[in-house]
Amino acid sequence: MLRVLLIEDNPFNQRIARSLLKDVARVDMVSTLAEGLERVGEGAYDVVLLDLLLPDSNDAEETVRRMADAVPPMPVIAYTAMGQVHGDIARWVDGVIKKPCDARTLIRTIRKAVLHRQNGHLSNHATTRLREAAEAMRLMVG
Repeated sequence: MLRVLLIEDNPFNQRIARSLLKDVARVDMVSTLAEGLERVGEGAYDVVLLDLLLPDSNDAEETVRRMADAVPPMPVIAYTAMGQVHGDIARWVDGVIKKPCDARTLIRTIRKAVLHRQNGHLSNHATTRLREAAEAMRLMVG
């Protein structure tokens, strides 16, 4: 299974993301940027889903910049209800998911971000987890 860190302060959005990914990923959740930065330092994740407006950050750009500075080589996907994501924010993330979204969009964006971050070459471990996630998605949607 994919290992996803969701950094999201809204409990409703946390439940939605966990539900969308329940069959394809293990989702750990934290609700502040500080907690997220601490967890990504452990390096136990394949991807980070990052809400751009968190209570312990001044704005979206600061949130993304701090995460980009701290993250080991792993994809960071903006998970946001904001309109357009552009400028430095767009350059610092590996993908954007607009809330609300469906499971297919979420998995497709995660896969694309992981492939992009790895320059098209995944480790065997990540490849296996992505393949399992894709198969689970195929079975879910028929």
